[in-house]
Amino acid sequence: MTFVNPEPLALFADVICRRRRRGAGAAVRARRARAASDRPDLLRRLATERGFYVPSFYEPHYAGDGTLAGYTVAGRC
Repeated sequence: MTFVNPEPLALFADVICRRRRRGAGAAVRARRARAASDRPDLLRRLATERGFYVPSFYEPHYAGDGTLAGYTVAGRC
């Protein structure tokens, strides 16, 4: 598997799992997150787990050449 920048997928996904082959642990953590009370709670729970990226919690900043220069944490997390 090659590295894929998750940011272009941010428009289409609420959560992106960034795990490789041994991603079974991510699936287990996702099952634990089922205890969430609602969708925002689920996103907050997943965002605290390693390997999950919740795009709505970040505001990307791009350099003039279009590369990712950095990000700020949004107030929703």
